[in-house]
Amino acid sequence: MVCFEAARAIIHLPGVRDEDLAPVISMLQIHLGSSRACEKFAAIRVLNELSVSHPMAIEGCSSDLEALVNDANRSVATLAVSTLLKTVEPAKWV
Repeated sequence: MVCFEAARAIIHLPGVRDEDLAPVISMLQIHLGSSRACEKFAAIRVLNELSVSHPMAIEGCSSDLEALVNDANRSVATLAVSTLLKTVEPAKWV
């Protein structure tokens, strides 16, 4: 849980750049592959918050998030879909 709280603190820093977020995103990406649903949910939750301010920074996680769309835990799957929708450019919808 300390990792997730640290990640949340970093993403809420004023003036944080996409380059500064790379270690945070890689740590969250590792937790997306966890066998524990609570770790996956926590990682997606932080990525979901990050997608509001830095949607392009988490484009590398798209394949990991797409794999979670069919997760057995519906909360994980729903949050994965929500996060993916925030990162897609409107021009790609057409």
